[in-house]
Amino acid sequence: MSIFKTQGLKCISFLPQIIPAFFGVIRQPAPRAQVYYLQQLAILVYIIKQHIRNYLNDILELVKELWAVPSLESHVVELIESLARTLNAEFKPFVATVLPPMLKLLDGETERRPSVLPKVFQALHAFGSNVEEFLHLIIPAVMRAIENKDLPTNVRITALHTIDGLSRKVNFSDHASRILHPLARVLSTANPDLKATIMDTLCTLLIQLGSDYAIFVPMMNKVLLRNKILHPRYEDLVNRLLKGERISQDSGPPEPLSSEKMEPQTHAEVSRMTVNQQHLKEAWDISQTSTREEWLEWIRRLAVEFMKESPSHALRACKSLADNYAPLARELFNPAFEDLVRCIEHAITSPNVPAELIHVLLNLAEFMEHDDRPLPIDIHTLGEYAMTYHA
Repeated sequence: MSIFKTQGLKCISFLPQIIPAFFGVIRQPAPRAQVYYLQQLAILVYIIKQHIRNYLNDILELVKELWAVPSLESHVVELIESLARTLNAEFKPFVATVLPPMLKLLDGETERRPSVLPKVFQALHAFGSNVEEFLHLIIPAVMRAIENKDLPTNVRITALHTIDGLSRKVNFSDHASRILHPLARVLSTANPDLKATIMDTLCTLLIQLGSDYAIFVPMMNKVLLRNKILHPRYEDLVNRLLKGERISQDSGPPEPLSSEKMEPQTHAEVSRMTVNQQHLKEAWDISQTSTREEWLEWIRRLAVEFMKESPSHALRACKSLADNYAPLARELFNPAFEDLVRCIEHAITSPNVPAELIHVLLNLAEFMEHDDRPLPIDIHTLGEYAMTYHA
């Protein structure tokens, strides 16, 4: 993931190898690993954006399998949210598939719901205008959560934010009474934080509904008066509405669940990588190297150090894996090579050096020559050892 975060869309060509690998590890029955890889897959979706569309059916098939695992519910919803935010209108044909199990979560067991509900509300908000034909199912479920006194305040506030956000993208005129009557009831018993959020939501609804909101003004005024609730912005908007003034979108509160706030940071800051020359010098030191085992350890350590000190973010990301998996260190030796070390020629000509090390170093020389940056080693020496070791 470090490679994808720093290289971004440059990695698109590798998706046919990466995505199936994700599916494979997520399907393994190891809950902690499944959680981690689901989180990483959601981040990957944000990174590659619309390029995930080719794998959408496979991802939704995976989601269908994982709904049966309670411990993964919130992470599955996060993955769905990432798809919705990334694909926007392209996700509309799939809303009918993922919506029923999500709404089922809203009416699930109370003790399990507080950890899952905020994720569901954020995902519903991410669906945006794609949910217009499903509002008759979504609004009652969300309003039940807002009215549920057993739920934590922060969960009920997130539900209110969902109503606020969706009202900016979908016409709520046909569903106004289903929203405003429950909000009026909650205002009578809500704590200060919840009341403040309800009032901000009412401001948004007033702006979005326009003249359709006027019929609810007397009811709301009675509730506000009875509970001694003062809200200057709401009062100003009501006065302008009743006078027939045009109310701009900017008159209301900012959107609490905007995409900019909800999408995670998926791109690492690409800064210039510094090279520690002292570490390189220590790695390529051969003063204590003579036996076969010492030479093999030297080439492994050198390859890992080249990756660790490489100016490439992608190669540096491979360091930990290469440190524990020697074949990867050897495979990445050529591209990780950053600077010519003066002792390489000595390593090639050393009498005790293993044949496999000679092959690695001769391959390096050929690699650099193909890149128009040949190593400053005598060509006759390279040719002699290439013939000797059939490289």
